[in-house]
Amino acid sequence: MVDQDQPVWGTPEPPPGPAGPWGTPAPPPPTSVPAWGSPGPGTQPPPTPVHRSVGHFTDGLEAGLSSRPQLEVVENAAMFGEGGYDVHGTDGTPIAALGADNSAASLVFGDLATHRHVLHDAHGQVCAQLTRTGSFLDNGTYEVFGRTGTSLAVIRRENAFGSPRLQVLGSNGQVLRMIGGSWGSSDFAVVDGADESLVRATAHRSSNGFFSSTHRYRIDFGAGLPVLERFLAVVATICMDQVRNKD
Repeated sequence: MVDQDQPVWGTPEPPPGPAGPWGTPAPPPPTSVPAWGSPGPGTQPPPTPVHRSVGHFTDGLEAGLSSRPQLEVVENAAMFGEGGYDVHGTDGTPIAALGADNSAASLVFGDLATHRHVLHDAHGQVCAQLTRTGSFLDNGTYEVFGRTGTSLAVIRRENAFGSPRLQVLGSNGQVLRMIGGSWGSSDFAVVDGADESLVRATAHRSSNGFFSSTHRYRIDFGAGLPVLERFLAVVATICMDQVRNKD
């Protein structure tokens, strides 16, 4: 005979305390405590990823363009012809250098001849090319090529007088514009070709020194801007400087 004060063997006992009847789920943890695997308070959100290009550039240039929110483009002085440009981080880390690789015809006929520039990364590898076709009436048209010779974009001036406006027509059909610099302003912007309120990057122009005729530009990229658009913003800045120098 079973004792009336003892539960039948195998029957679960109710949980202690005021928690509800047996089988009732426990209350959820306090909301002030983050769930397992969630970032704690004060944790910064991860940076917006930058989309890499599809083999257009060398690894060195890819890394330099994708890892920095700002870059500087510095015009070099030259006694004859064009002195080229250096691209580096705001801390002075070299990223790339653009130098002229012109023929004898370009030295004789000047702006009427085609000019070729070669971009080397910080390791000395050729990573891009820029050509400017000769023109008598304007500053010519620029064509941008990747390291393998693939055409990436065509850059041309949209207006003949006044503050220069550059159109950047990508080989993928994307259109960008570089605007600004009106009324003596030193600020420029690379904007979407269909909606100029969408700013992809900005560039601020300053002199390399009190007695220098050359300039430098600090470029700020928009968050998550792909490597190709960052590169085109840098090249458009160089083209803008050349156009303004010839006005």
